[in-house]
Amino acid sequence: MNIRTNYKTMFLVMAILFLVAALVVGCGGSEPQTGDNGETGEPGEPGGDIEPASMYVGSEACGSCHTKAHEGYLQTSHATAFKPLSEYTFAEAPGEVVIYDDADKDGENTFTTVNLSDAVVGVMLDHYVVAKVPAEAGFEGGDYYRVGGIHEGDDGNWVLEPAKVKDYDSDGTEDWGVKTYGYCLKCHSPGLAEDTEEAGISCETCHGPGKEHVTAEKKAGTIVADEAACLTCHGDGRPSETDDPGVLVAQNHYGTRNWLFSPHAEADMLCGSCHTPHSINEEGNQLKAATTEESCSKCHGDRYAAADFMWVNPSDPYNHFSKDHGFGAYWLDQLGDDPATKPVEITDPDIVSEMKEIMGGE
Repeated sequence: MNIRTNYKTMFLVMAILFLVAALVVGCGGSEPQTGDNGETGEPGEPGGDIEPASMYVGSEACGSCHTKAHEGYLQTSHATAFKPLSEYTFAEAPGEVVIYDDADKDGENTFTTVNLSDAVVGVMLDHYVVAKVPAEAGFEGGDYYRVGGIHEGDDGNWVLEPAKVKDYDSDGTEDWGVKTYGYCLKCHSPGLAEDTEEAGISCETCHGPGKEHVTAEKKAGTIVADEAACLTCHGDGRPSETDDPGVLVAQNHYGTRNWLFSPHAEADMLCGSCHTPHSINEEGNQLKAATTEESCSKCHGDRYAAADFMWVNPSDPYNHFSKDHGFGAYWLDQLGDDPATKPVEITDPDIVSEMKEIMGGE
């Protein structure tokens, strides 16, 4: 497989265009402010410069003109990834609990009391319950925490459980532990990172703040979302290197595993070639075609079936990862993956060498 110099050039151009567009949007408002959780990916550390919340107008404002796109977006997994707690019915409303900071490694057993009905800011993927913990509590993982998980009970009501159960204060009873949400914040609920009214993934997550656009006479100034917007969260499928030169760690979580090494990448086919953020097809996927098979057949006819090439990783019992996007570049049994490991490791020496050559040549 050849080193893709064209791929490098293409993404460099995209990054420059994306940066220019971002500057165009930002120049109409006040100076950027710094977020509490964001660009570094490290919980509790200051993020990079972000647009002031006053520059955001909300997806409903977008939908007033872009009606079809907005109605389609509301059906996507992006729009439903982070929901308010009010959308779930509990037999007994979540109330006041004493929570302990699981990130506290000093043995100080940092804790505080919160009323979950007030503190919860949303539920991620119909499971992870996210709350804001006051800064004065002294928790070490930033502002937002996974305080619990929910599941639907046999009676149709939802049941809330702690994120972690442990005897933090060594008094012989189990306590309610919480885990930082700082690592998840930027992609799963970017509105929280940007301090906007829409906590989840909105129109403005990809297109940029809309105030300048909706107030301009010619509706100018918004960012035209492109692959750079997708890659911010979904990545390009490249693995991470480890201390062991013979081992790479696959980035399954982003959903585009192995795309960088695929025939599509070599042919400069990007996310928008097949996907759309503005609708779902009859299978519920964000594909332009009505079905996955139709999406493939537009170029390949009846030669390929997606199910034969986009394998599902068996190490993902919670369905967090999408199907492989290498499209036959590598097969699961070739990679040396151990289904018992998390994250999954790539250990085949020939494939490790080939992947490093492609990544190193960009």
